[in-house]
Amino acid sequence: MRVLYTNDRSAKMHLQVQLLTGTGRYQEEAFTSDLGQVEFSPVVPGNYRLKLRGEEIEDTTTDVFTVSEREGTHYEVVRVPLKPGAPEPQKTAAAAISSTELRIPPKAKKEFDRGNDALTRKEWEEARKRFETAIHFYPQYAAAYNNLGVVYMSSGNPQLGRDAFQKAVTLDGGSAGAYLNLGRMAYSEREYAQSEVFLNKSLAVEPTNAEALTLISKHNYSWGNLMRPSPARKRSTRFPTNSTVVHYVCARAFEGKNLPAEAAAEYETFLKEAPQDQRAKQARAALLALKEKTQRQ
Repeated sequence: MRVLYTNDRSAKMHLQVQLLTGTGRYQEEAFTSDLGQVEFSPVVPGNYRLKLRGEEIEDTTTDVFTVSEREGTHYEVVRVPLKPGAPEPQKTAAAAISSTELRIPPKAKKEFDRGNDALTRKEWEEARKRFETAIHFYPQYAAAYNNLGVVYMSSGNPQLGRDAFQKAVTLDGGSAGAYLNLGRMAYSEREYAQSEVFLNKSLAVEPTNAEALTLISKHNYSWGNLMRPSPARKRSTRFPTNSTVVHYVCARAFEGKNLPAEAAAEYETFLKEAPQDQRAKQARAALLALKEKTQRQ
């Protein structure tokens, strides 16, 4: 999903996003990246809401939306209002401008922006036409290919989506978003090794991207691959606020590997950074059990 302010600027890092069922029951939590992006995976088909909180925004809960069985990836765009008196957000410098973007003709950019508007409204056909027109005016438009891929994924055409993401990274090796999307797809297909390749390429461009960090930690946990320090674990100590969930996932993984000291250290870091998190109760119980186990040995 992507979070925008009401002036269409991307939301900044660290906004809290909770995934709820349609009836409001908590499922999972994450924080926005520096591009206002959040990813939840895996998500079973069903009805959901999103609840968003942050220092500068009004608490926002979305209407119910449906994730269907035929969707490989579901995409949501949420606009959140600023609190009274909060400074008007400006464009961030988080994403580097590539040389190809600098050459985008105005008419292609105009179609691209219209495509983004349609994407926000979930008007998939309109968005597709706009992005394809933008590409017609500027065939090297990597960002348009990436967003076209999102449209295909959201409208149930994963192979076309994959092709569009691949085209985006072929045109622009610095397309962090396209690499992230390819990483998501590989992760959902349990192609963990390939997923890690794509995610690391995304992180090479955007080292603080919480989605990529969290996905790497999650599939390392699923893959039983935390015997070596993961990129997510290394980076999470540098960007703790944006990567809190990484510590929790790593703790579970180390616990499963029967490495109690490492697991306890990750649980302690997690609880220090997020004492009010929904997972804090389980983390405290697990930490206590680990300490008792260590004392008995």
